[in-house]
Amino acid sequence: MSPVSIFATLVSSANLRYTCSVSFSEATKVIAASGKQFSAPQVCEAAGCKQVTLRAWRRRNGLFPETQTDRRQNHFYSLTDVCIVRAIVVLTHHGLAAEDAIEFAQDQYFGMGLGHYIEEFFLNDGRSIRDSIVGFFMGDGTKPGDRIFDFDSNETVDAADRPKSRLTFLIFGAGEDPLISCLSNPTGAVTFVNLKTIVQHVMDALALVRVG
Repeated sequence: MSPVSIFATLVSSANLRYTCSVSFSEATKVIAASGKQFSAPQVCEAAGCKQVTLRAWRRRNGLFPETQTDRRQNHFYSLTDVCIVRAIVVLTHHGLAAEDAIEFAQDQYFGMGLGHYIEEFFLNDGRSIRDSIVGFFMGDGTKPGDRIFDFDSNETVDAADRPKSRLTFLIFGAGEDPLISCLSNPTGAVTFVNLKTIVQHVMDALALVRVG
């Protein structure tokens, strides 16, 4: 499977947009709720990267700063973590900088989306699972006067009252907004990822779900 194959070239709907301002430590609280059971070699084999690369992402880019360790300081990861690493592998192969790929993949809502999707896979044995497209663009997608929900303060605030964000996250679901509406942002470019393909790849690699 080509790592670029999970990127959607056509998307028909985008019904929710928010600006990410969540710190890595806050994002990992969601991830840490899953059981840490996979070793670093297992993660790398399933995600398609080398262990030295995973170590570099953790040390230089803040990936999974609070992973569980044993007495020998071996790190263990959850199934959601493995999927996050797979997403980073695909994003960096696609040409994104590791810093940007990790900021997107380690977003707490991306992790929550993966967690829900993994539950669906187990409940349905991998059969007839819907595609789930998420995306992001670099830069702040808001303007002064916009009322947005700020996840750090847990309040709705004016966009001008909080720091500008490096990344705007897009969740695709109901609605029929055309692709061009997603591209009407300051950069004119959006990266799309299919959660289904990421989770399916990891499940197959770990032999956790046999798709019928």
